[in-house]
Amino acid sequence: MTTAVTLAEVLAQLFYVSPRYVHQLAQTQVIPAQLGPGKYDLVGSVQRYIAFLEKRKADALTDERALLLAAKEAPRELRPS
Repeated sequence: MTTAVTLAEVLAQLFYVSPRYVHQLAQTQVIPAQLGPGKYDLVGSVQRYIAFLEKRKADALTDERALLLAAKEAPRELRPS
């Protein structure tokens, strides 16, 4: 199977971010490393970026649930009225 190669600028348009942020995503291993100067695996990059966003959303929901649980367990006198 052939790997579809794309430029950082194209990924930036797909992700609604800057090309520099695409490079940062690769440096932090959110998306696969460059295949060449400014070139990335299209499918792998999109799949990994979606997984990154899903995890970030799940983490945010977990944080919100923890805050809600803590608020429910707080003594009544400390709760805002």
